[in-house]
Amino acid sequence: MKKSLLALSLASLGVLAAGSAMAQSHGDKSGWFINGNVGQSAIDKGPYDSHDTGYAVNGGYRWAMNPSVA
Repeated sequence: MKKSLLALSLASLGVLAAGSAMAQSHGDKSGWFINGNVGQSAIDKGPYDSHDTGYAVNGGYRWAMNPSVA
């Protein structure tokens, strides 16, 4: 239950970060960001029968590039 709650909260943070990024003006691509990832693996082959879930959270600051560079 705790893992499911953690996965849900990380996914919610990712959605909030994406919404915040979309709310910025299209000309300004700099600012603080945070994102999260959740993934699951599963195996059921011979003696191996298991599954695992991985989580990641990243954050930082993104600087705008000069339009002539892009």
